[in-house]
Amino acid sequence: MNALMEFLRALVKANISKFKSSNLLQIFLEQETSHLIIKADSSHHKQSFYSLAKCIAIISVGSSPSEAINVANMFSSELTKIETLTDANVVIALLSIGEIGRHV
Repeated sequence: MNALMEFLRALVKANISKFKSSNLLQIFLEQETSHLIIKADSSHHKQSFYSLAKCIAIISVGSSPSEAINVANMFSSELTKIETLTDANVVIALLSIGEIGRHV
């Protein structure tokens, strides 16, 4: 996982047009609930949520502190729409906010 984190950090810093932080964030955010399902007895899926949140944090923090704050605020505002959220949305939002907070 550390190698992936370093790769994402380097990719964001390289500032390649197709791999800008906004594009990378969009890719990872699209994965947010596309195939992740919470099962109480499945540690594999729990680890998937945590890994996704770490990737989102690395990309947003690597871009700039203000971008990281914007992403955290986006997740925070999503949490106010609790009636339209799935459990996966809530878990990813909370984990991502926490991971961003660790790095900012």
